[in-house]
Amino acid sequence: MKKYFLVIILMLGSGLMLFLGFSYTSLEANVSKIVYSDKSEYIDINKGMGYINSLPMNINVINKYFSNINNLDNKLKFQIFLAYLYKNNYLYDCGSSTSTNVLCLNKSSLEDRALQNKIGINNISFKDSIEVYLDNIGSTIFNTSNSLSYYKISVYKNKFENSSYSEFYKYKKINDLYVFYVYQGFIPANCTLGSDISLYDYITGKKVYTGKCNGAHSFTAEIKDYSKLQLYKYELKKDSNDNFYLSGYNPVNSVS
Repeated sequence: MKKYFLVIILMLGSGLMLFLGFSYTSLEANVSKIVYSDKSEYIDINKGMGYINSLPMNINVINKYFSNINNLDNKLKFQIFLAYLYKNNYLYDCGSSTSTNVLCLNKSSLEDRALQNKIGINNISFKDSIEVYLDNIGSTIFNTSNSLSYYKISVYKNKFENSSYSEFYKYKKINDLYVFYVYQGFIPANCTLGSDISLYDYITGKKVYTGKCNGAHSFTAEIKDYSKLQLYKYELKKDSNDNFYLSGYNPVNSVS
């Protein structure tokens, strides 16, 4: 009887070990085929990738190294901030027509320190007119004047250009710094369901993969070798509310 009881205990123990080994495996936020060391790492990686995916592809377009976003000049910080606010739905309809989307952004949003903290910027000044590269739209111009309380952009309806693609690669934590290595490219995403769609590298502009459009202006393909895509290093930190913000960014050749 004791022998059978021991066998049952060993079987239960093995099952528990298998559960623990695979319980933190997730496909969320393009994080795939990872066995996490613990629940805390699972939360940090998924939350960190969720944050990275909220960042505008404008960062990749400028492809400029910064160890701290505030080391960038004011124009670049302003462009990244506007692109971030657009991607995260802070603009609103303010007079669209049948052919044109007219969107506005309140100046009060730009001055909101909590919003600035989400991207990790400070000491930013605002111009009345600035060209910004936006996800899915491309280059557009934000305009305002002293008499207005908002910025305005106008884009043709059904204009759908490039969108970003991200795939998690490596992660490490160094004191208060959360370092993510992510393969990224872009998709000329004006496509119909089932049609061929290609993935391009930001820096070289070369086509690296061709897959199928999934009908949501995005890319569906089985990518087995990411080495043709540029690898990017994102350095994130957490604020007092345990939320990530961007500290550093750098296109890299390998994990360091």
